[in-house]
Amino acid sequence: MLPKKYRLPASQFAAVKSRGQLLQTPLFGCLVLPSFPNLPIRFGFIVSTKLSSKATIRNHTRRLLREAVRSLLPRLSRGYDFLILAKHPLLTASLDQTSQVLHEILTPYFN
Repeated sequence: MLPKKYRLPASQFAAVKSRGQLLQTPLFGCLVLPSFPNLPIRFGFIVSTKLSSKATIRNHTRRLLREAVRSLLPRLSRGYDFLILAKHPLLTASLDQTSQVLHEILTPYFN
């Protein structure tokens, strides 16, 4: 689980959706919105019921994304909000594949 300071509150999802820059990968879309430079980076995850009607599968997918993000936290710069939107291929992806794609897409935001 991500520490609370790195979680994007659900009330902020709409702001990131409307004003964030969209980055696409085969596994997920990632919306990025600059926030205040002194705030830590924050992540939110959306796994729709369109991907699976089973909550266990959606929860597993969220846990997979959180673990991939957790390994990158020390390298990321402060002052950004990220909203990750899962796509169908993510349901069958491994942690290594997810981490690699996440690393590639977040490289511009490293320290």
